Amino acid sequence: MGRPKSKGAYVPLAANYYMDDAILEVGPEAELLFVRILSFLASVPSDGFITDRQLRTIVALGLRNVQRRVDSLLGAGLLVAQSGGYLARSWQKWNRSTEEVGRLLAKDRERKAQDSAAKTANSGRNPDGIQQDSALQSSTEQSSTEQTPPNGGVARSRATRIPDPFHVTAAMREWAAAEVPGVDVDRSTRTFVDYWRGESGAKAAKRDWIATWRNWLRRDAERTAPVGRPRPLTRTEQNLSIVAELEARESAAQKGLTA
Repeated sequence: MGRPKSKGAYVPLAANYYMDDAILEVGPEAELLFVRILSFLASVPSDGFITDRQLRTIVALGLRNVQRRVDSLLGAGLLVAQSGGYLARSWQKWNRSTEEVGRLLAKDRERKAQDSAAKTANSGRNPDGIQQDSALQSSTEQSSTEQTPPNGGVARSRATRIPDPFHVTAAMREWAAAEVPGVDVDRSTRTFVDYWRGESGAKAAKRDWIATWRNWLRRDAERTAPVGRPRPLTRTEQNLSIVAELEARESAAQKGLTA
């Protein structure tokens, strides 16, 4: 009997997952919710993060005692509370990150485009459909030229419009908590998405939407800082400040010893 064909996203789940101590601890009601959460996370770019709203309005639809199930999963460590939602335990250990999936999809699209271009070229040159050495060499040279920029440069991704939907991953939320702690991430993201979807022309296309999002949140942090009061230092700025202070102390101590 052959393997069944995949009909979409799937999540790896060990055949004996139900023997895990944490699963046994939470009981069958919370177990069902956890399995639904895993299935949902596999269907969207998530990095293992699910918002509280997604959990209650989509995943837990039709289930009773949702809060009790969530509390059980939190208590057993199967879920970890995050700002605005929850992170599934060990998700990154068993699943590819959103960035990795994006790279694989991009490579797959590039491969299909090259295959299609090669078939079109061969069809025009050889009506019999038999690939000749000259055609193979031409296709290989063209592929190499497209992938490797001149002068040893690094290939750059093509600018695109903002993804639909635009997902804020767990890694992005961790960055925001460290670098712009005073910003309402969800509210700023909604404004960010609405703005860029309303733009048109070359300005609306970006090569790195995550970097564009980070810069947007940095500007929000500067705009929301209280007048007359300095904004809170980010984690990076705090670390740099500590290093500078330690260097100043060391310099002062050395001057005292040599005086």
